[in-house]
Amino acid sequence: MGFNCAMNSIGQVLHDERFSNTLGTPVATTANDNVVMIYTPGSGNQVIVREGDPSPIVGANLGSPTISQGFGPLGRFGFGCTMTGAVTTTDDTALFIADASGIQVVHREGTSHPALPTGVLMGTGNFTTSYSDYQGGSLAFYCALTGAVTAFNDTSMWLGRPGNLQLIAREGEPAPGFANLPGFVSATFGDTNTGSSGIVAGSVQMNEHGQMVFSQVSVTVVDGTGTNVRSCTYSWDPTTGLQLFASAIDNYNTVGGLTNAFTAGGQQFPSVDDCPLDLNNNGDITHGVFFNTGGAAVRTRLGSLGASPSAL
Repeated sequence: MGFNCAMNSIGQVLHDERFSNTLGTPVATTANDNVVMIYTPGSGNQVIVREGDPSPIVGANLGSPTISQGFGPLGRFGFGCTMTGAVTTTDDTALFIADASGIQVVHREGTSHPALPTGVLMGTGNFTTSYSDYQGGSLAFYCALTGAVTAFNDTSMWLGRPGNLQLIAREGEPAPGFANLPGFVSATFGDTNTGSSGIVAGSVQMNEHGQMVFSQVSVTVVDGTGTNVRSCTYSWDPTTGLQLFASAIDNYNTVGGLTNAFTAGGQQFPSVDDCPLDLNNNGDITHGVFFNTGGAAVRTRLGSLGASPSAL
């Protein structure tokens, strides 16, 4: 039996399994034994993705699938895999969206994109992706960049659906959220001293309205206190855009008064609502914060006071 299991609001169950290598006719092999199924009440299980089957990419076969977080009432889901067949180590990973009618490519390693300068290519998309029914089915994912890049600009965050990818944030670019600090000079995604970290594979969550939250983002901030690398979590909203969600220098109202946090908040609690983990379709998110005196759970709403057109 597999590890991942999710149920949507119409009672379908998405789950991954492995076929037996000793029983059945024909017997499955290690090259085609991993599968993703959808169980529909009254109809039973249907294999949607099977390792070794042809992918939508000509000449490439599907590898062992890793399911995205998130499974909505459209019956679609995301997954990533390392493909086999007519591929190389520079183009063998890909991210897909699938349902009972077929599989579509969202991202493939080694491809270019209009949002990237000439010579910069999409690298391996992290398989820890977030799926939602936003715009008919979309994926949010971290992605390494290759080609004409350095250690200071080779990580990124993307939102996309088949045929439509959008760059959300890239290491080396200006980072919002710190302009109100005394003596503020600049804020840049990544560690501008060492080139380490940046926008790496933390936790990314997305709801059906396309709102995203992603963690483990390093930001180099230059202000009146000097140059400091801050650990941050960012959010993105189709209306308000990219915003700082939490940082390791935030103050919170607690029973002891204003208390400074030393983490940017962890994301781990379930929200239900056909959404992955802790972000629901109202934009509510609960995340962990740790202080020198202990920890707390904080509830926040994305996009507060950011409606368009102007409304409250």
